[in-house]
Amino acid sequence: LILFLAWTDLLTFPFIYPQSLIKYFYGSYVGNYIACDYQATVITFLFTVSICLVLVMSIDRLLALHKPFCYEKYITYDKEKVKVAGIGLGSAGLTIALLPAFGVGRNVLHFPGTFCLFEWGAETIDGKALVYIYIGFLSCAILGVVICNLAV
Repeated sequence: LILFLAWTDLLTFPFIYPQSLIKYFYGSYVGNYIACDYQATVITFLFTVSICLVLVMSIDRLLALHKPFCYEKYITYDKEKVKVAGIGLGSAGLTIALLPAFGVGRNVLHFPGTFCLFEWGAETIDGKALVYIYIGFLSCAILGVVICNLAV
């Protein structure tokens, strides 16, 4: 799990920051709507997967400390389980990240003009739905992490 989390953090710099750094150094955002959509999708995907991984690590820690004998008996790390978990977490993150690409809401350039993300103050129903989906998902994940950490 920590390896997956390290990879998501490592992938952040080469996939997200080049457009932002170009804006800081040259004064204008490089790219059109496709570049903005790409950057927003990658930001949302990597952030969502990171939050999911932290939640899974919190649950893992809770089980290891509260049910050590059950944990030792049932929780084993083999390559197949890790692959399935990785595919599941990646699919969840990608589903949320690709919603604007399929017409649910839209990605816009945010102040100070260095990054794109979905429109927070959307007036349309689908834009509001995207914000509520994202905030609801993140709120549940953060609440789960807090509950697991307080229970330990």
